[in-house]
Amino acid sequence: MKNTILKYIICFIALLNIGCEDYLEVESPINQYNYQSIFQDESMVRASMNQLYADLRDKGFLSGQIGGFSVYSGLYTDELESFRTNDFNTYSIYNNTIQANNPVVNQLWQQTYNQIYHSNSIIEGCLNANALSDTFKNQMTAEALFIRSLLHFQLVEVFNDIPFVTTTNLVDNSKVYRKPKEEIYQFIKQDLLKAINLTNESVDENRIVINKFVIYTLLARIELYDQNWSKAKEYAEIVNQNANYIWQGDISNEFKRNNKAIIWQLPPRTLGYPTNEGSTYFFQSGPTTTMALTNQLINLFETDDLRFNIWTRKVVNEETWYHAYKYKQRVIESNSEEFSVIFRLNEINLILAETNYHLGNSANAIDYLNKSRQRAGLQPIVNNRNLLNEILEERSREFFCEFGHRFFDLKRYNLLDNVLQSVKSNWKSHHKFWPIPEEEMLKNKNLTQNPGY
Repeated sequence: MKNTILKYIICFIALLNIGCEDYLEVESPINQYNYQSIFQDESMVRASMNQLYADLRDKGFLSGQIGGFSVYSGLYTDELESFRTNDFNTYSIYNNTIQANNPVVNQLWQQTYNQIYHSNSIIEGCLNANALSDTFKNQMTAEALFIRSLLHFQLVEVFNDIPFVTTTNLVDNSKVYRKPKEEIYQFIKQDLLKAINLTNESVDENRIVINKFVIYTLLARIELYDQNWSKAKEYAEIVNQNANYIWQGDISNEFKRNNKAIIWQLPPRTLGYPTNEGSTYFFQSGPTTTMALTNQLINLFETDDLRFNIWTRKVVNEETWYHAYKYKQRVIESNSEEFSVIFRLNEINLILAETNYHLGNSANAIDYLNKSRQRAGLQPIVNNRNLLNEILEERSREFFCEFGHRFFDLKRYNLLDNVLQSVKSNWKSHHKFWPIPEEEMLKNKNLTQNPGY
């Protein structure tokens, strides 16, 4: 890990060229600038942060590329069927024969800890930067804390106990231990509450700037996963009640960059370019050589569900395949119609449905669930029979091919075995967590392996 992340200390390379607004329109940093020089200039710090966002967009847990976690988690569960039989590493994820020496596992681990290291370098640099204004330092620190928290959260959901890394000290980082998942959750929550106090409530036009409500959204998700229903509901209501986030009744606009239901999104590499997601899942004709949506996912959609009609695309050539089609732009245009959406309002809405259910407020839970269903053209639920299952299935229809939502939902309700053993011949209970990368364990003897690997 330490050889690859050292580059973030000594130079920050090509920054995002997104042309959205002054907030992100800064000069690219010069490679010869040393670490101290960067934190003497606000534009250099912003450029460093933008490079981190570019890395998030193109690598790892938030990436919409074919090598991103949205694809791998979809293949690992029951969202995506793989046709890349000549790609052993990817196919082993699809077949649930993943091992600790799989390069995909190692890459996800290393990329994510590289991004965490980059976040830590910004936090440390801002702490000691006398040349920067307090307002600017606070905002950069809040953004870096948020990113560090989000990445640790994703890691702990995939790998279970993990190291919680908060320093750029390479010697310390080379000796880290795995900490229990419960402790990681507490560290993350503390960081996020600190970040909330450092940023503001301003909502920028393009929804690319991290503010209090972006952080509250992540807190609501974490508290939901941690089964702290009251806290999750409290945080979700803070976002839901903000007038800047407006429910979108037309799902054909859900992933348009100007949709007011978007809470946070990442712009493409260059203004006018499509998102990574716009090309990752698309195929023009069959048979596909990449991946397609599974029959299990397709069968979750009810008749007349607009999401099936608008967010999937059918390809017919003797056989029939479907691919995810949430993002429509696939070619370079004068302006990017879509950004990569990370958080959106219906996640908040369905968190409120789920938390109200667990808090005994079934009528409220049904109202939130029906808000999502009616937007998709479905008839409302009129009673609370199998209500939790209805909520989870609604989440599956809503968030397919988005950042592992399906994988994490099945896991947190202990449904992975029930659902996947019938469709995955190699599925074993210990597959709920991925193996700790063998390469990392060889470099750091303090790391232990997950059971079953």
